[in-house]
Amino acid sequence: SFPTRRSSDLIEKLLLSELAESETAICVGVKDSSADFLQYLNKQKIALGAVIKVLGRENFDASLHLIINDTPLTVSSKIAGNLYVKRI
Repeated sequence: SFPTRRSSDLIEKLLLSELAESETAICVGVKDSSADFLQYLNKQKIALGAVIKVLGRENFDASLHLIINDTPLTVSSKIAGNLYVKRI
């Protein structure tokens, strides 16, 4: 028989765009692995393990106001829709 897995055994990853205001998460992966996207993340110092707190969301274009490793940053909904995070 196969061992059963509890949901707590799995990393419950979701997209950064799915987080609500005031939630905090850790970056655990990317959906888009294109060179352009990875270069953008590197330029913004967003790496695996980065701590991300959502400060707010713009109603107009769904861009997110964040604190990433103690640095304020605003990202587009396209960026937020391509970053996997895990709530902490």
